[in-house]
Amino acid sequence: MLLELRGFRGWEAGALWEELKFDVTHQWAFQRIAVVGERRWQDWGTWLSRPLFRAEMRYFDQSRMEEARAWLGL
Repeated sequence: MLLELRGFRGWEAGALWEELKFDVTHQWAFQRIAVVGERRWQDWGTWLSRPLFRAEMRYFDQSRMEEARAWLGL
């Protein structure tokens, strides 16, 4: 899965709850998750999210989008 966080500033409480429910329900659906973002805190957020998923997760800066796609095999 490719998750691009362009213009992402954070979650509202309700949206965060919906995201967490999705994460738990689909934790076995992905082998790799590439998170592409613009901010250093998004890298930390990716690291903190790793225990929620069986999938291998990596953060890529927006300038490395093609590397993220290659890592996913796209």
